[in-house]
Amino acid sequence: MKRMFGAQENDMLADAPVRVAGILPATDADMAAVNALAGTELSSDAIYLFEPVVTTDALDAYFTRMAESSLANYVQDAAQGNPLMTGHDTMRLAIGRSFAGVLEESNGVRCVRLRDYMLKDYRVDGNSTDDIARGIEAGVNRDMSISFGGPDHWCRCGICGLNLFDENCPHCPGVVYGEERAFAWVEDARMIEHSIVFSGATPGAVVRKARSLAASGMLAKSDISFLEETWRVRLADSTTIPFPSKCKTGLTQEERDMNMNAKTFLEKLRGFFGGNKRMNDVIDDLRALYQRMLL
Repeated sequence: MKRMFGAQENDMLADAPVRVAGILPATDADMAAVNALAGTELSSDAIYLFEPVVTTDALDAYFTRMAESSLANYVQDAAQGNPLMTGHDTMRLAIGRSFAGVLEESNGVRCVRLRDYMLKDYRVDGNSTDDIARGIEAGVNRDMSISFGGPDHWCRCGICGLNLFDENCPHCPGVVYGEERAFAWVEDARMIEHSIVFSGATPGAVVRKARSLAASGMLAKSDISFLEETWRVRLADSTTIPFPSKCKTGLTQEERDMNMNAKTFLEKLRGFFGGNKRMNDVIDDLRALYQRMLL
């Protein structure tokens, strides 16, 4: 998929692996932090410890970048015992937790590195931590991803600086405007959980924006084809309803305020549920229903 980016964008992607590599020995300081978080006395031979890089500020395959505000939040969240999952499946119990995090720089890219622990000989919801640890050691289980959200998080357009969902922002991440390819900064997000995955997850907000612009006729067919091939999702012929600003003109100030309040409420509701796909689908249905009422 890298072949679809420019040289500079390829470099940014290649220099920022989001991965975990190898099991580490636990120090006395590690065990003090783990036991303070766990509220019990665990010995170093009872746990697996590793240091995953879970996210960076590099441009990702979905044309988003983590802003400094979000990266700093993730480090704070790590110290509180952020759950370690498999495949972002929040319907299952955690297989481990973080107990520390640090923001570091590598090759000009800012990375969030966590310190995680798992219990040895622990089985939960069909997952064996011994098997997962063996996979980490062998390089089989290596890719990491986070779910992010929270009531204050938002996406800032890299071109105009507006909220990506502001009616005055016409840009879609991944589309070239003039000589600049649009992208979005993820601002003020919190880390809901982090997961061992087969590959990175799709930022749903960016795909929703692309679908809305496609439905509004604001994306060229070539742009739609490029994004569909890059993201491996369907954008055209979607049931997504265009943004209200494209559905109805001549709104009164009262109608505009009501419309903005409704959109803000739905986005905050989405942030509350984080990466829960089932609830996000329900929220999408509510938004579509509301927008049909404006037609």
